[in-house]
Amino acid sequence: MMLVCFISTTLGQVPSGVLAGKVADAETHEPLVGVNVALRGTVLGRITNAAGTFRFNTLQVGRYTVVISMVGYATHVAHDIEVRQNTVENLDIALKPIVIQTDPIIVT
Repeated sequence: MMLVCFISTTLGQVPSGVLAGKVADAETHEPLVGVNVALRGTVLGRITNAAGTFRFNTLQVGRYTVVISMVGYATHVAHDIEVRQNTVENLDIALKPIVIQTDPIIVT
């Protein structure tokens, strides 16, 4: 009976790892708060905290495309980020500020 329980719990486990990182301004090197970090092709996403960090725990082992975006900054895409079993993959991302131009508003 115990052997059956052990086998069923072992077979149900999916190999997993961790993807973590820090996002900073490319010019000032200050951490960026509230940056969107998404894994393309999944429904998974995080927002950076006050230290500019994010963390995806227990990700299925494999390769991911990570999309990092924030208003006022150029979107950064990191391709083929490999998550390995029982390891932490760390990313350090520097987002470049961009100027957002809009049409002039005329007030009469």
